Amino acid sequence: MDQILEFIFSHKREFFELTKIAIGSFLGFGLALLSARLLDYRKRKRERLVAGNVALFTLKNQYNDFLLFRRDFRENVARPGLSGNAPIWALLQPTFLQIDDSKIDFNSIGFLFEEGKNASRIDILQNSQIAHRDLLSLHVKRNESLIKLQEAAVRVSKTPSGHTLEDVEKEAGPALISLVTLLTVSLANRASKYEQTYRDAYDSLWLALTHDRQSWRDRMLGFVRGEELCAQCSSPYLKLDVARPGYKIEDLPPLPDSLTISLADGKISTWGAKK
Repeated sequence: MDQILEFIFSHKREFFELTKIAIGSFLGFGLALLSARLLDYRKRKRERLVAGNVALFTLKNQYNDFLLFRRDFRENVARPGLSGNAPIWALLQPTFLQIDDSKIDFNSIGFLFEEGKNASRIDILQNSQIAHRDLLSLHVKRNESLIKLQEAAVRVSKTPSGHTLEDVEKEAGPALISLVTLLTVSLANRASKYEQTYRDAYDSLWLALTHDRQSWRDRMLGFVRGEELCAQCSSPYLKLDVARPGYKIEDLPPLPDSLTISLADGKISTWGAKK
């Protein structure tokens, strides 16, 4: 033992240099590893920020398209040239309005749902995507069917005596008339109910993204101040603008009585039905 100690003391300078090199290498490796982890963390945080804003932008576009559709629909069925007793199938016309068919990329925001987190929020998001696909498919079917209906009206207009809605109805046939009536009632139903679906999906995703981005320090402050205050903290994510004047439901023309009745009782009014 004495010989070992004597050897160490006799070469203490060399041992000091070796120890310094070993510690320096260890610290250098540790700092390099820490730096790489920090860079990776910042990269993932940026990627999550981009993915979150893209998903929010998609929802924002879908919501804006819904507002355009609702205004177009309400103005369409409330045309002043229609008589008060016009049948439901005669209320609607084809439209040049285009509805965006984009959808949320759930893979890009999958980090929100790891380990079962935000399970209820994914249901809300899925509901909005189902609603948007439903609206898009009805919108496409609307134009296809109404073009056929207009072709029937053109044929009737070329006959000597065919100028009434009854004549158009006979020329179009019961199948097409029933389809257009059903589409009109269905679109009226979506126009009255879907806004909250879009709003709920956006708010739910925004809150999930904001909470995911908060550091432990932010969460501690949120716990101290209360969850609602924390939800109002500044966020780098897009905010959803509420419907502007001219697009709000209360600013739009009222639905015709025949359509309002059909929505209220769940029945589709037929041509010539008494009010």
